[in-house]
Amino acid sequence: EFSHCLRSVAQMDHSQYVVSRDSEGYADSFTVNQETEFRAFFMKYGFVVIRDIVPPENVEATKADIWKNVRGVDPNQPETFINANWLNVFGSGYNQMRGFLGYEPAMSQAAWNNRQCPTVYTVFACLLQQKNLWAKIDRYGFMRPTKGVINLHGEKVDMPYWKWAKKWMNRSSPSLSSFLSSPLSLSSWLALNLVHFLGFHCIPGFTHYLTE
Repeated sequence: EFSHCLRSVAQMDHSQYVVSRDSEGYADSFTVNQETEFRAFFMKYGFVVIRDIVPPENVEATKADIWKNVRGVDPNQPETFINANWLNVFGSGYNQMRGFLGYEPAMSQAAWNNRQCPTVYTVFACLLQQKNLWAKIDRYGFMRPTKGVINLHGEKVDMPYWKWAKKWMNRSSPSLSSFLSSPLSLSSWLALNLVHFLGFHCIPGFTHYLTE
């Protein structure tokens, strides 16, 4: 099923789905209150960027919660990245190369506050045109820096082997059918995301090439 989906996407007329951009070159983004605008964008392109979808206090609480799970690493001491036991942090070599923190879902109060956040609910309810929603419980993601990492001698070094696994795509479900039964996922950035940072590669308009 999924390979058929990829073939369909490969045959797309991408010229129909050139994403509109803001003055800084990023895809247009919207506030939670712009329901008509962000849903129209989503229906055309299959993705949408919502600014400030959770309040600042949720952001700070989530950052602190993630760092509690990155055992042995202090964000205020960059050199701790070098000598951390990353296998222990991620739980396996597989997770380590894909940024999954362990195998257990995030069940802290900070995580639940995000899942139950009224503005998150408002956006999903608008996009799906459905008020009765189910929330999927998932893990935290954490990718290590690969450039300018401070080593034990105070020098900045590159860590290319900390990069995301090559030739691997996270489609977040075992089959296309289960993907279609739960069609929306939320990727939340907790800080300013610059163009040279890790991001998700999405194909604008791909949803028009999926058979319901």
